[in-house]
Amino acid sequence: MTDQNKRHVEIVLDRSGSMELIKEDAEGGLREFIRKLGEINMPTTVTLNQFDDHYETVFANRPLGRVPEWHLVPRGSTALRDAMGLTINALGERLAAMDEADRPGKVILVIQTDGKENASREFGRDQIRSMITVQQDKWNWDFVFLGADQDAIAAANDYGIGANSSMSYDKANTVGTYAATGDAVNRSSLAGAGARTKFTDQEREDAAKSK
Repeated sequence: MTDQNKRHVEIVLDRSGSMELIKEDAEGGLREFIRKLGEINMPTTVTLNQFDDHYETVFANRPLGRVPEWHLVPRGSTALRDAMGLTINALGERLAAMDEADRPGKVILVIQTDGKENASREFGRDQIRSMITVQQDKWNWDFVFLGADQDAIAAANDYGIGANSSMSYDKANTVGTYAATGDAVNRSSLAGAGARTKFTDQEREDAAKSK
């Protein structure tokens, strides 16, 4: 049985050229999200993956207290589907390689993008939707979708991520949105492995007011 007292947070972060407009806000937002995760007493590891038309892991499986300083360098186009597919596959392989008793009982993927898909070559929309559905239904993975300057709810729905687990934001309330995400993730973490992260109306309102 997996360790129900542990969680892992996997972040998939857009670094395409259009992110230049919210570069500092995204950096500050991510720091705020990490800070929020530390507000509950639950051993947590974090992995940060970033993408444009290339994909890379910035750091992997770091305990909250050892998350390194990080700076966004925007460039390239938006291969969102490829980033999602590569992350799901890599995370699944890492978890499968662990002893079951050491695996975190709660696994959360937070996906952030500021643009529409325009560069993926390996994964199609239906393929990603199927992969996410399997991870949600079979393994209780929890997915959150954040979209800057777009209809995040519609975009998330394309991939099988529920409206309650997605949020749109803009440059003015980036940090507030990440703070709301931290609160929502903490709440679902305390509720157990099968709980989905869902934003409350108050969290959406607070994020909007943070402009």
